[in-house]
Amino acid sequence: MEIKRKWDEQTRLLDRDKLLKDYPGKKLELLVQLLEEAPSTQFSSELERVRKLPNDYEQMDEYDKYLLQAFFLIYGKQNDRDKLVDLLSAKCPRFIATSAIELEVASLNVKDPFLVLLDSYDKAQDPGARKYLIDIVREALKDLSEKYADDTEFAKMARAWYVDHQSSIKTNPYYHPFVRFPEQRDLFVPSH
Repeated sequence: MEIKRKWDEQTRLLDRDKLLKDYPGKKLELLVQLLEEAPSTQFSSELERVRKLPNDYEQMDEYDKYLLQAFFLIYGKQNDRDKLVDLLSAKCPRFIATSAIELEVASLNVKDPFLVLLDSYDKAQDPGARKYLIDIVREALKDLSEKYADDTEFAKMARAWYVDHQSSIKTNPYYHPFVRFPEQRDLFVPSH
């Protein structure tokens, strides 16, 4: 827990009032840096520890939530699709700093980025993790979600929809999962 101790020390020095909305991102940057500088054994042990936590993401403590986000950013920067799927299939953060996970995943520089969420859903062993992931995909594809109540059928149709449309869509920079305004409700918009 050396990384946690250093992170706690460094985040105490941040001025929340001055940083405002950038505060979560700065805390996350600090943790990414600490992980990247850590010995590989510490990095690996923290990864395995957080992946195997018995509680759902929403019940995790602040450090562990940021730790998941940091691993996501590290593997995203490395364009390591397999490690991203492995991470998200065990535990999936809802946000990366203040950005929705589905927006972050769809913006990855990997093959079929959005399918990372569906591949994670397929790989997830824990029923709670599977439900959490498919609910995120449902938020991203609201119209399609309304047509398919069954999660397995929806996952199949979401995958097919994305494959069929990926060349004609782009991520919506204004997207937010919990907003229903037309310009913010859809993760994907036409690219032309």
